[in-house]
Amino acid sequence: MNAWLFDVDGVITNLQTRKVEHPQIIQKIVEKLQNNEPVGIITGRALPWFYNGVLSEIEGQAKPQDLSNLFASPEFGAITINYTEGKRDENIDKTLLIPSSLIDGCKSIAGNYKDVFYVDEEKITHFTLAVHKGINENVFKTKQIELVKKLSELVTKLGFGDEIEVHHDSIAINVKNKKLNKHLATQKLLTWLTGKNSNLELFYVFGDSQSDLQIGEELNKQKKNVKFIYTGKDDLGNLPFEVVRPSKLYDEGTLEYLKSN
Repeated sequence: MNAWLFDVDGVITNLQTRKVEHPQIIQKIVEKLQNNEPVGIITGRALPWFYNGVLSEIEGQAKPQDLSNLFASPEFGAITINYTEGKRDENIDKTLLIPSSLIDGCKSIAGNYKDVFYVDEEKITHFTLAVHKGINENVFKTKQIELVKKLSELVTKLGFGDEIEVHHDSIAINVKNKKLNKHLATQKLLTWLTGKNSNLELFYVFGDSQSDLQIGEELNKQKKNVKFIYTGKDDLGNLPFEVVRPSKLYDEGTLEYLKSN
């Protein structure tokens, strides 16, 4: 038996529209659940958005008994979701929230970039700036670099450098506790799997950015067999696990691979 792990943006949802543009991806995920194969979804997205944009679609198609094979962790491991007899169980680790003084400072800086970024007010445990739809990719990346630098300087100035970091990905910037990352979310997924006594041969991991590699790295560290399905553009360099690149990018690449497997 195999496990299937997914990032969300650029893997399940379209990077530009932020929606599930290929419903067959959801259908394929539900098929895995029906086949009693564990599915994990790990994302930095806020819980309300994640539920409305992705999780509700899975819940609507899967049978209650099949949902017991589903684990999800939005906000980089701060929140975990699993199911008991079809009922959704959510857990939020509020010890990992960032200070309100830092949030206020981040909002002040972000005000100068509101033509490119908006504040994701739904986040529970950290501060996130997401890029507006339709922004030119080069403009976004240039402004992202500028903003990451300024936010990092603020974190240091306020004395939070030991516990807080500024993280960025293909659509956003996150100011968050250093403990919050996809390593942590993967560790929590493995703990969940231990409770299920799953005998797994291979972990398929779908990602489109450097941060998604943390999922594969943590699995590899825990001596798991990993096949990383990379749907992004970047050169990943040498990795200690197999990497497969579909011919198509992002969510289209995800669908391409799932249809062939």
